[in-house]
Amino acid sequence: MTNEINRPAHYTAGEIECIDAIKAALTPDEFRGYLKGNILKYVWRERHKGGVQSLGKAEWYLGRLIGQQGWPITPQPDGWHIWYGSEDCPVATDVRVEVRYSDDYEGSGPAGSFAWGRSGDKFFITHWRLAK
Repeated sequence: MTNEINRPAHYTAGEIECIDAIKAALTPDEFRGYLKGNILKYVWRERHKGGVQSLGKAEWYLGRLIGQQGWPITPQPDGWHIWYGSEDCPVATDVRVEVRYSDDYEGSGPAGSFAWGRSGDKFFITHWRLAK
């Protein structure tokens, strides 16, 4: 279900992912409104269409909205942060981190050695945490 929420095939068939094209076509305020509208839509329809998957999609859009604001995101109990694809590295570039990618690959190293953005990447970071 994660790929159907984070990167559905029907939105990633071309050179650029649909969400990135929408963001490029809108002003920052318009894109913020777009994200908020999608959060409301998926929460609204949860009981009638999609169930938990709709809530997962609402969470994904909420994460993008949080990422747009630059607000810190509280890590999950196991220390992993969900990553929503901002271009900016979440910590200083020399800090060692562990990352998980959309293809379930995991890696570690200095934060500056990873591509934090999503634009055009076939595989992208979905989670990160400080290295142990």
